[in-house]
Amino acid sequence: FAFGANNQVDGLSSFAGGSGNRATNFTSAVLCGSANEATGYAAMVGGGWHNKARGNFSVVVGGGTGVDADSNSATGHQSAVLGGIRNLAGGRYSSIVGGDSNTTYGQWSMIGGGRGNSTTGDYACVPGGSLNTAVGPGSLAAGTQAEAVFSGCFVWNDASGSGSFTATAPNQFLIRASGGVGIGTNAPAHPLHMASGAHCTAGGTWTNASDAKLKENFQPVDGDAMLDKLATLPITQWNYRNEAPSITHIGPTAQDFLATFGVGGDDKSISTIDPSGVALAAIQALLKRIESLESKLTELQEFKQP
Repeated sequence: FAFGANNQVDGLSSFAGGSGNRATNFTSAVLCGSANEATGYAAMVGGGWHNKARGNFSVVVGGGTGVDADSNSATGHQSAVLGGIRNLAGGRYSSIVGGDSNTTYGQWSMIGGGRGNSTTGDYACVPGGSLNTAVGPGSLAAGTQAEAVFSGCFVWNDASGSGSFTATAPNQFLIRASGGVGIGTNAPAHPLHMASGAHCTAGGTWTNASDAKLKENFQPVDGDAMLDKLATLPITQWNYRNEAPSITHIGPTAQDFLATFGVGGDDKSISTIDPSGVALAAIQALLKRIESLESKLTELQEFKQP
């Protein structure tokens, strides 16, 4: 059935509306627009200009312009392009929401929009941005010039003009954000900044939050008792089971540390701030002991003098 002007309908139970459109396969349809083609089995073009639904059960909702080079194409089986210009959904069950010059070749892959993005891996995704590439199966690339070239990767690259940011191995989570990564804060002042104030510096050191305004229930510490407890704390050399045996560390276990000093959130971890506090308290107590011994030694020397 043809409705409109200069439409071509060759497929059985096919339909063409608008002007200059073609529906040439079984149950294919072009609803409106101009110079659109639905040539795949049960394919459909909703409208726009110069759009092509060539894959079986494929859909191009709209978009395109009066120039054929600006058309959208859905060539993969059950692929879809919702709008934009120069987009190509070539993978089976792939989809492009919109944007400009995006291409999907991986099966079940998706591009949300943006410009110049591509997905070639199965189940890969580019939610938007520009010039991003999701090559690995199950990968995701976003931002600008992010390249998820291995399976299971998530790559985010900012728009600072630093060039492409590329995964180097499977299952990586990579972020390049020159303005900082904020967790619980929208004004990060460091490469990684927590809402509490804890952060990782550009030089690579972790800095604990220690503002007095964040603390309460202050209690004095018995440095002598701390020093005596420290003397009983088992300190050994060991390696983590998920690291190579050659990578060794020195320190107490979380269980021994909690049992000895009674601080921390659980018996599975040790914060970086508690051992420092123990060491400082013990040093103060040790200094007092040394001062006391020096005082007694001076008295003894004075007593022995004729």
